[in-house]
Amino acid sequence: MSKYAEWSSPRSHWLFGIRHRQKSTPYEIPLHEHGFWHLDLVRTGKITAFGEAWTRELPPGQAILLPAGCRHGFRYGPGEKTWLSLKFEVTGDFSRQRDPVWLDPKDATTLAFVRLLDHLDQGSAVGPDPLAPVFEPVLDGLMALLFDDSSSPEESEPMAFRHRVDLIVAEAQGRPIRLPDLAQRMGLSVSRLSEKFSEEAGYPLKRYLDRKRADYAQRALVYADANVSLVAEQMGFPDPFTFSRFFKRVTGENPRDYRKRMR
Repeated sequence: MSKYAEWSSPRSHWLFGIRHRQKSTPYEIPLHEHGFWHLDLVRTGKITAFGEAWTRELPPGQAILLPAGCRHGFRYGPGEKTWLSLKFEVTGDFSRQRDPVWLDPKDATTLAFVRLLDHLDQGSAVGPDPLAPVFEPVLDGLMALLFDDSSSPEESEPMAFRHRVDLIVAEAQGRPIRLPDLAQRMGLSVSRLSEKFSEEAGYPLKRYLDRKRADYAQRALVYADANVSLVAEQMGFPDPFTFSRFFKRVTGENPRDYRKRMR
């Protein structure tokens, strides 16, 4: 196994539903439960979520995470409401988790994840499809941050560090990430961030950032209909030639050849 492959999340999640929803008339979904996990992010308006012993109003920017087997319902009052709904399966021992979790964008732990959901909801010129595979490692990170019950700081702190980096990188959607900006988000100096990453991953942070950016480019080239120039522009490259040189340096193949081979 390569060192890069070792930098992977310890749990597996499969995202099988992404839906942009809208309602303008009052409506109620009664109490129910299902065998998959469910996350809703409210974009506009207000939605009320409720269970057998709880009720909570969800304003814009608020997200709720509902585990498999959690009985819940929703009330939609008058006025237009829009939200993003994700459905995913979880591999791992989360059978005891039955209570809902509210993800507040003001909470630093979940800020990057909620921002990423918001970016997906907004869409982009290269289309949302290339982002879908990003959510599996991102969901890994979110689940670890929310539910990892390890009592050993030596075990939980490195995991939290790795997943925080993953969340911030995923949020960038393939655009360049400046090391000073990443270091500030992580609460570390640039030198300490680079040193800590190398210690835990076994290879330089710059290599990881380039590989993640190339991964995003590969998904965009395969799943989106945008031409190479538009993909380059959306990812923040100054021109298609710079993008092609970057892509070939990291993957060993030029973008057009890769797209032709994979489609």
